[in-house]
Amino acid sequence: MPVRKFTSLREAEDACWYDRDDPGLWRAISAVWAFSRRVAPRRYAPGVHKARSIEELNLWTRRCESEASLSTRGSRS
Repeated sequence: MPVRKFTSLREAEDACWYDRDDPGLWRAISAVWAFSRRVAPRRYAPGVHKARSIEELNLWTRRCESEASLSTRGSRS
């Protein structure tokens, strides 16, 4: 990887972005997604869950999210 010098912070920030047609963009996106899966995996209960009301669905969703955050916190200790 070549070493580049920048005269300003703005110039360095602009160099961090990929062009839309750059083939390295997809590799970078894939690397970010893989990193996020390792650091904070999302776990959902298997199957389809029906709710009788939006309140019941919201309660179920909050419970699942809190269980996921607790298991994530426990695995990081």
